Amino acid sequence: MNTNYRIKNFRVFGEDGAEAKLAPFTILTGCNSSGKSSIAKSILLLDTYMQKIKSASSIHKDVFALGDYTMDFNSYPLNLLGRFDKVVNSASSSGEIEYKFTSDNGLEVILIFNSNKADVLNRGYLKKITILKGDEAVFQSERGVCYLNTMPFLNDYLENTKKLLNPDYSLTNSIFSGIDINEYEKTHNVSYETLKWAIDNDSLFNVPMLDKIGHLTKSNFAEETKKMLSSILEKNNGLEKLIDRIAEVFSTSGCETFMDFFSMRQKAWLSRFSNESNIDFEDTPEVPQDWSHVHSEASINDEVWRMILCKFAAGDKKWIDRLQNSIINFPWLLTTLINTGEYIGLTPDPSFSEKIILTNGEEWIGDKKHLNIHYIWEDFKKHVNEQLQKAIIPSWCGSLAYVGSSRIDVKRLYTLDSKSDFAGLLNRYFNARRDFVDLHDYENEKGYEPDAFINKWLKEFGVCDSATLDMDPEGLGVSIRLHKGDRTSLLADEGYGITQLFSILLEIETGIQHAFQHFRVKGWYGQNYVYVTDMNTNKVLFPEQTIIIEEPEIHLHPKFQSMLVDMFAEAREKYNIHFIIETHSEYLIRRLQVRVAEKKIPADDVSVIYVDEKSHPYNMGLKETGKFSQDFGAGFLDEADNEAIRLFDLSNE
Repeated sequence: MNTNYRIKNFRVFGEDGAEAKLAPFTILTGCNSSGKSSIAKSILLLDTYMQKIKSASSIHKDVFALGDYTMDFNSYPLNLLGRFDKVVNSASSSGEIEYKFTSDNGLEVILIFNSNKADVLNRGYLKKITILKGDEAVFQSERGVCYLNTMPFLNDYLENTKKLLNPDYSLTNSIFSGIDINEYEKTHNVSYETLKWAIDNDSLFNVPMLDKIGHLTKSNFAEETKKMLSSILEKNNGLEKLIDRIAEVFSTSGCETFMDFFSMRQKAWLSRFSNESNIDFEDTPEVPQDWSHVHSEASINDEVWRMILCKFAAGDKKWIDRLQNSIINFPWLLTTLINTGEYIGLTPDPSFSEKIILTNGEEWIGDKKHLNIHYIWEDFKKHVNEQLQKAIIPSWCGSLAYVGSSRIDVKRLYTLDSKSDFAGLLNRYFNARRDFVDLHDYENEKGYEPDAFINKWLKEFGVCDSATLDMDPEGLGVSIRLHKGDRTSLLADEGYGITQLFSILLEIETGIQHAFQHFRVKGWYGQNYVYVTDMNTNKVLFPEQTIIIEEPEIHLHPKFQSMLVDMFAEAREKYNIHFIIETHSEYLIRRLQVRVAEKKIPADDVSVIYVDEKSHPYNMGLKETGKFSQDFGAGFLDEADNEAIRLFDLSNE
């Protein structure tokens, strides 16, 4: 994980919350019962909700039923927490838990959960979601009402897409982005030229009518526009009333020209989409909705537009009152300008828009509806949708594993059908190994031999040369055997510390073998690997996984505690496995400082967080020199020194 993370009202953390900078190599240390494990378990709990969104999104690409899923306490170690009301801070008046994290694309996501009294299982339910870009809220939903602000995305979209489609760099862009530029232009209906026009004109919509009336001011807009449309207005009194209302709104807008007014209305529209007008507030949904529920059509279909003009012309009181109270929202303004332009022979540029026919229209309109589709706007909507998707499905979602401090018992035979956490790991390992070995072409220059990582580090620790997990002939369970030279022994014979170390290694090994499924594709001759590599280093880019480990140093010799850092560092460097490690080990932390000072581990990849006796976490600020900018709390590193000084004083008495 690589995110700024905050949790409020969770266990020991109250309204002030706890903030932590989580990095690929995160250390949680500090006082007992201060909240270290609460940070780790809160992440696991959040992931139970996020995983469900990710799973559903793989089926329904553009719809996220945010309010349909719960935070669950079924799996280990969350089952030890109890239920939702047991993890809410006891001093909380709201009974709500608030999460905040920074996603991969820089957006900040705030999720507020509460309980449902009707739910006997007392799980967590999403109450509100807010997504921020910088200081601006770009999406918010609570109790079914949604608001979407696309403006903060606009400049990045225009500049980046224009740069991507720049014909002077099309070959280079195709290579580095992996996008076929020509295919992109065809499928997205945008081009370098149309995007350049959008940037130069500060608009997503090319409207020929604006070339005729954009320069008009509030003093002459109504008169000049009516003069231009005189032949049309003679037969369409409703359109004249609409133009009069547009002129009234323009005159009070503070804009100098009608082009300025059009631009202002466009930006106001882009800044606030909502589904409010489509909600029956007497029966408002109790759960948040996603952004697909907001109204984001840029145009009104022609049949509706003409029918309402007829209502104006007929003097229909209800519609006349609506007109007089209307601020002329942007879709109405855009549709009016497009259609009046067509009345006088101004044909829209086909590189910017097209008129499509929608069938199965509403009965009062007819079987067919004609609607203007604006290409840049439609492509921009896709961009916003992708950014919001990335925000609520970050790279770490669904890729978390947990290793408890006492995960594995010392046994000579481990059954696969028990409900223990280690039995679950064994099943995941065998499944990952089966899928991995089943891929016949894995042995190549970037290949990986099954169990290579676990065997290497068992040898580094001096435990054995290799290990095997052997199924009992009767299928009763698995024996873990260690092989060293001609000698074979059971893991149970090595003691508790090595047994716990083995469970950590097996979790990493399982993650590595499972990650190869990320490269699995189906070709002409069955399954095969296609590796994604860094163009500069030719390094295989494995998908991100995160393992949360509670006190990995338990029952290990100080030298082995230090060696854990090198083991974790290799898993991070080669296989993109991130770690959140809860520890009290001075040896582990000191080795980490040394490796950072030696430039073997980048300082930016490390976050050491100390949680003090008041449950206040702070980042120790590990520098490239390996030194910390903040001090450890009293009684941590200074305890050994204090005892040494005391012993020295006693020896001299």
